[in-house]
Amino acid sequence: MTVFDNPMTLIPAKEMDRWFERLIEQSKDPDVVLVACSDIELSKMGLLGRWIFSCNDLALIIRRLSFGLGCLQSGAFFSGKKTRSFIKWTYTSKNFGPSTIVHESIRMAILMHKVLTFCLGKSFAPVKLRLPGRW
Repeated sequence: MTVFDNPMTLIPAKEMDRWFERLIEQSKDPDVVLVACSDIELSKMGLLGRWIFSCNDLALIIRRLSFGLGCLQSGAFFSGKKTRSFIKWTYTSKNFGPSTIVHESIRMAILMHKVLTFCLGKSFAPVKLRLPGRW
């Protein structure tokens, strides 16, 4: 039995941190997280996904995403705001080490890009993206 047998299993962030490190080391591909996460499908998020996307308001979707993330990962949150025609958002998680926070941030950036594309249309493209961590 593994943690992946039940989709609602919570995995400690420190274990994810070690998992990212081992995945990169064994694959010898520093972009393995980017490649693996590009296949994330919002339609496969189950009950949580249906709740998050059951409204047509982007601000509420981001709020629900942040609330859901906060429930699933202690100390992590999204925040966002609209300034003129720009949507600025941040993701914060204090649970990952300096060498793997960039991979967690990539995972969340891909998720957020998919959310924004879902809400704003397939032509959405971010103007700028900044990721924390060691490169």
